[in-house]
Amino acid sequence: MEAVLPLYYWPPVGWLRMAAQLRVFSVAYPPRIPRSSLYYRCYLPGFGWLSIPLCRDSRKTPWQATWPPYPPWKAYHFKVLQTLYGKTPFFLEWKPFLEALYLTPVHQTLAEVSWQIIQEIALWHGWKVTLRVDALPESPIMEAEPPVSSLDLLLRAGISTRGL
Repeated sequence: MEAVLPLYYWPPVGWLRMAAQLRVFSVAYPPRIPRSSLYYRCYLPGFGWLSIPLCRDSRKTPWQATWPPYPPWKAYHFKVLQTLYGKTPFFLEWKPFLEALYLTPVHQTLAEVSWQIIQEIALWHGWKVTLRVDALPESPIMEAEPPVSSLDLLLRAGISTRGL
């Protein structure tokens, strides 16, 4: 039976470790998105938590979870990433992806944004990942607080999981 990992927004490094071991897996949401969870926020060293503002009651329907109309959060997230990581070795390599993700209106739901991130990470690592709406993720990946986002690793060290 295929493993089902949580569909996190910029998953933590512990998630990357597990995915690297599995190489073939699925991602999914729980029936309801927990408050203050990694499903819609990530931790960046030197900054803190970066969260997507979800519409009221959005957490009750994870697959349709969205944000308020005309959200400034996307441009803000991009500016934070550019400020924190603009001079890191791999920022320019990931910049076109980040611009498409944050500065275009293509993605309309949390699931679309998170799935796009997971697909890109899987592509770079050569993993086979599928999106499952009919399954529940296995228990969340627990790690030391705070769970550093994979985005920090990708922009500072590239795609290598050797140090994981």
